[in-house]
Amino acid sequence: MPAFAFPVGYFYEPIAGVFAISPVILFSFRALLLRGPVRVYLFCAMLACFAILVFISATGFTTQRYEVDFLPLLLLTSLVSFGVLFTERTQLARALLVTMFCALALYSITANMALGIAGPYDSILENRPTNYIRLASWFSPVEHFRPMLNPTIRVGMTVRFEEQNDGFREPLLAMGGQAHRYLLYAEQQGNKIRLHSHFHYATVSADLSSARNTPIRLQVRYDPQAHRMTILEGEQILLGQDIPLLVTAPSQVKTGVNVAEPGLAAPLFTGSIDTFEHTIIADGTRATQ
Repeated sequence: MPAFAFPVGYFYEPIAGVFAISPVILFSFRALLLRGPVRVYLFCAMLACFAILVFISATGFTTQRYEVDFLPLLLLTSLVSFGVLFTERTQLARALLVTMFCALALYSITANMALGIAGPYDSILENRPTNYIRLASWFSPVEHFRPMLNPTIRVGMTVRFEEQNDGFREPLLAMGGQAHRYLLYAEQQGNKIRLHSHFHYATVSADLSSARNTPIRLQVRYDPQAHRMTILEGEQILLGQDIPLLVTAPSQVKTGVNVAEPGLAAPLFTGSIDTFEHTIIADGTRATQ
């Protein structure tokens, strides 16, 4: 990952791809091995499908939005290819093919239903976070990856900065990865460092009293009762920010990494971070330390 900040307004748009949400279309490539008139028709359908895909890809920023323009045609080719393949096989081979097809179809239905429930812009997490947390807990057997609503968080770290150009911004601590996420990042200004606490569309900033070329001890605290994030330099409170709703899994509380806000800071911290405390507590149970 590059050690520089992306342009302001740059953002990631999550893309799964057609094979991830509809693996049944893999049967379409079987059409290339068929014989007779059916091969010509299926080949033309696949050619039209890929022509549409290339055209959409060339426009930029729209490929994932117009999958419906080429995916149904590719799915039709897959179904016909599967039907031809099915008629050419023995009874045992047919049973195996049907089992494989049903498994892929069931996976496709489940994956698309999950994407539909979550919404393309994390709508259920944004508007009904409690329901989202409950649904996510059903499919998150590993506690380290299970999202939590307003957990108690305590992170302590000793930070050493590498000299960069004035205005260079790099991440110190990230929490969450979708809606209701948080990012603490630093901006270099000469020999000084300015910290920015960012949540949603609000940012609170303060200058560190320590010089850039010295190790800096920082502590980050999130109090779910007060709904407030507090950053301490040494033992002194540097800044605080009200955060009414924080959603994060223990695995998403990361130091020196920024994947959620590429327009605010570089993807990686260029110096070194030594963590001396990393505690996340949900409902009175320590999730990680």
